[in-house]
Amino acid sequence: MLSNRKRTNTHALHFSKTHPRPTELLLFAQAQTSDDNPKLKAALARFLDADANKDGVLTREEAKAFPKKNKANIPEKNAEAPEKRESGGSQALLELPEGPQYLNHIGTIHAGVLLFLTDAASGEFLMRQLGVQSGFIPVVRQLESKFRKPANGRIIAKASADPAALALVETALTAKGRVLLLVMVELYAEACTHVFSAKVEWHLQKNHPSRD
Repeated sequence: MLSNRKRTNTHALHFSKTHPRPTELLLFAQAQTSDDNPKLKAALARFLDADANKDGVLTREEAKAFPKKNKANIPEKNAEAPEKRESGGSQALLELPEGPQYLNHIGTIHAGVLLFLTDAASGEFLMRQLGVQSGFIPVVRQLESKFRKPANGRIIAKASADPAALALVETALTAKGRVLLLVMVELYAEACTHVFSAKVEWHLQKNHPSRD
């Protein structure tokens, strides 16, 4: 009997750890507004129009609906593309402007937007380092990424590569007709907050002229 009672108590303890109590569920539900959720509070401060019923409180449902509503109201041709920055090396290459069309359901920049900016920044880096030419065809072969912190506001993209690897690109293309080049991309939000890192592996293949 004692062993059965111990097993029962153990099961009850396990259940309490893995299943929230009714009071815990109530507290969780109450924390889904800008009054209790810091992310929703920050989103409300930045985008007042997200408060659909104008009661001064942003709910999770309103935050989810806001990006979809704004995307529908903003013509595709008005969507802002990343802005180029005139610098080389590992300095800032592209800058993404702030806008509600880039936000996800919790008011931070969508992961897909950061990946798009990463791809664009690594491509811009290739063009600045190797030149815009028809001598090779570049395609992304692999991309590894790490989301460091939630991103908000304007995002700055920086890129770099091993100088030795860059110096060997032309030689490798001439000898083998192809080469792999790894480009490192770092994204920074306002106040120089490091929000994202990625390794973009480019496959560069020599462009053989047509015989026609």
